[in-house]
Amino acid sequence: MNGIKFSGAFILAGFCLSTAHASSPEERILEPFEACRSIVSSTERLACFDSAVIRATAVANAERKTRVTRTKDDFGLSGIAIAKREQKIAASNPEQGVQRSKERAEIEPGKITAKIRSAFENRKTGNKLYILDNGQIWVQTGSARSKRVPNPGAEVTITKAALGSFKLRITGRKGFVPVKRQK
Repeated sequence: MNGIKFSGAFILAGFCLSTAHASSPEERILEPFEACRSIVSSTERLACFDSAVIRATAVANAERKTRVTRTKDDFGLSGIAIAKREQKIAASNPEQGVQRSKERAEIEPGKITAKIRSAFENRKTGNKLYILDNGQIWVQTGSARSKRVPNPGAEVTITKAALGSFKLRITGRKGFVPVKRQK
């Protein structure tokens, strides 16, 4: 029994060392399983695979959370603004730049939900500026008029619309406002 625990410690140490050098999320998830394939003892191999599943699940969840957060941060930015951001990242770390491009293709939200930190109305045009709690700033682009500026704390959902446009819907109100992301 002690031999199994001792071998398991080496296997887990091997996982930590081997996953540090994997370049893609898929490789980081699968690499622990590769080490298990060469174990002869059925009991030790099973213990190895059990540990690999736990590690793979943790890595997969962390990677997904990172990708979702990153794409939500970029939601509503123009392709040019995203490309400029990606160029800066790629210039400082080329591997990370390539990885971010792959991740963006995998997961991109169709909508986001946030709360209004503050909102302002241009009295001349009637267009509104919405500052959200996630740091994003959206400005009204169309002629759709809402009767009043929403209160801070109001929940909004911004959804992708046709031809790269976006629409903002304030929870509890009818209709939507066409918007464009400023920041």
